[in-house]
Amino acid sequence: VADTYQHKHWDVAYGASGTVGAVADILECAGFGTDIVTQEGLTWLRNQLIKAKHVSNLELAGLKEERKAVIAGGLTILIAVFDILKLDHLVVAKGALRHGLLYDMIAEDDETEDLRDASIYRLTARFGANKTQASNVSKVALRFFDLLSPSLHVPEDDMHDITQHRQILGWAAYCHEIGCAISHSETQRHGAYILDNTELMGFAQSELHRLSLLVLGHYGKLRKLDANFEDEVFICQILALRLAVIFCHSRNMPVLKNLQLSREGYRFMLSLPSAWQKAFPQTCYLLEEEVLAWQKTNWTFIISSSD
Repeated sequence: VADTYQHKHWDVAYGASGTVGAVADILECAGFGTDIVTQEGLTWLRNQLIKAKHVSNLELAGLKEERKAVIAGGLTILIAVFDILKLDHLVVAKGALRHGLLYDMIAEDDETEDLRDASIYRLTARFGANKTQASNVSKVALRFFDLLSPSLHVPEDDMHDITQHRQILGWAAYCHEIGCAISHSETQRHGAYILDNTELMGFAQSELHRLSLLVLGHYGKLRKLDANFEDEVFICQILALRLAVIFCHSRNMPVLKNLQLSREGYRFMLSLPSAWQKAFPQTCYLLEEEVLAWQKTNWTFIISSSD
């Protein structure tokens, strides 16, 4: 990252979270200034640790007992950051940056695989979700969302937001069955609970709650969702996911040829060939139930024949 974050691209360097705060507290007590970490201060602290030889011998004003075991490792990383980025000083931020924000910032400039994918894959494996079904539902949900996304009122310069919403939907679809590990009854509630009460590397709590809402609403009554039904992005996400679950109910990749999904205002239209409807009567029945589910909201879902 050294080339990306050259000094000419920024004016002030901020440090956040535990280690930076702990080092700053020690340096403040030693007279190096308040809410700032300097190269001189790091050198002084390194010498103090070397003199102590063991954490049990550390007696530094401002160093909390629970930090003694990890202060050397944190200091080493800080010194390396100062050397690589050629920092003179670091201003201590009053808050902490979430992993999700950091990964999102990296993803904007880096085409490598999103590290959050790995977190979702580990979560689904931990709870024994079927990989094939998870992948199928995710692919179908994203296909439906892509059909609806042109109807979203998003400025052209904010198209990055659409990509993020698409990612969230894909992750929710991939882990929509994790609740089965707890019980096959009301699995959506169990899955939502897991997501609302877990920590996943790379995800902010707000993102996990969005995943939780999508998993909770992937089937069943829509009004159970504590969500904003005026949020067009969320509504398009939840419809795409619910349709994907319906079309994948046989646990095989569905036939989607000549299917059309569109939106006008508060109305969604799904157009199906007559031959397709005759070939997949169970899916058609589930779609009719979906029509009824949306009638209890301020949105309308309509099914028609395309021929």
